[in-house]
Amino acid sequence: MSTHMAYELLPESGKIVAFDVDLPVKQAFHILHEQGVYTAPLWDFSKSRFTGVLSALDFILIMREFAGGCYSKKEIDEVRIEWVEFVCKITDE
Repeated sequence: MSTHMAYELLPESGKIVAFDVDLPVKQAFHILHEQGVYTAPLWDFSKSRFTGVLSALDFILIMREFAGGCYSKKEIDEVRIEWVEFVCKITDE
């Protein structure tokens, strides 16, 4: 393993998609669907590191959070990935 690069382990047809945590969730899920990717690592530019992974479970958590109907469509459309990470941390505790 020490003589190979990480990209050599991926199939030639493999896709890698990474999202900035400031990206709107709605846009991120559209990109996941369009690219045929089920999960994507999350990059936090301010911390200069990967902070998590966005998956279908996150979408379910968002839908559950907004199911109460207290939010406008505009508010839902503007939700950032960073907010999802915050909600997931609260749920895990």
